[in-house]
Amino acid sequence: MVLVGSVLGEPSAVGARVRARLRAELPGAEVLGSTDGVLGAAWLAALEAFGPDAPRPARVP
Repeated sequence: MVLVGSVLGEPSAVGARVRARLRAELPGAEVLGSTDGVLGAAWLAALEAFGPDAPRPARVP
């Protein structure tokens, strides 16, 4: 599961609570964050296509 956006992002208190709740409710689920919606969507598509070993996205400056 990839959470995207400023409200659900890493530095947000709301995001921290949502991630904690998801991890508690869905043990074993990987809850990740992305600051970019397109990057998050591409990552989810890669996971679907290539499985859990798909490389994690990285920004190139």
